[in-house]
Amino acid sequence: MADGKGLLGLVFRKKEATKPAEETGAADPNLPKPVTFGDRTAAFKLGRIKYKGLYDLDKLYKFMTNWLRQMRFEVHENLYKSKPPELEIRLRAERKATGFLMEVVTIYYHSWGEYDIEVVKNGKKKKMANARMILEIGGDIVAPYNDIFGRPRWVANKAEVGLFNIFRNWFFKREIESVYWDTLYYELWRFHSAVKEVLKQEASGNVW
Repeated sequence: MADGKGLLGLVFRKKEATKPAEETGAADPNLPKPVTFGDRTAAFKLGRIKYKGLYDLDKLYKFMTNWLRQMRFEVHENLYKSKPPELEIRLRAERKATGFLMEVVTIYYHSWGEYDIEVVKNGKKKKMANARMILEIGGDIVAPYNDIFGRPRWVANKAEVGLFNIFRNWFFKREIESVYWDTLYYELWRFHSAVKEVLKQEASGNVW
């Protein structure tokens, strides 16, 4: 992955001269391929986690947010939409690796079922969900990220944009691809596997 030939390496690859897509009938292969992520996009998305059965939704939510915070991400809940029997939750986690680069994780949870079923587990009563759920985990790198007022940087004029492109494509490109992309990608695969293990421990449904 560090050689920049895979999906992650495409993100910061310079665009080569090619015929327009409408002439060739195909998309430019040198551009990153955005992936559908709920109603958003991410630079890459891991395989969906699907589950059907009884599970502790509060436990799952706390596990995911605590895991991300332990990895120094700031976690924000961007959406909580409950319209029984449907529930949607969207989380966005951000980690500022440097003053220039920020790593982003997006989690999209979507389920259909019942959410306040009272069961006895380990001798204690607790409320659990009995639902069919889909969980998507995506990652992205923002470089540069906006300032504290939410304003984009390095775009004040053409000179700044030119300097930014030189810096990113010639001086920082290899580090972004071989260090930050790879680190984020493998961290998210560990997170993906850990979430599946939590669901398997419920032992009351099927995860795939």
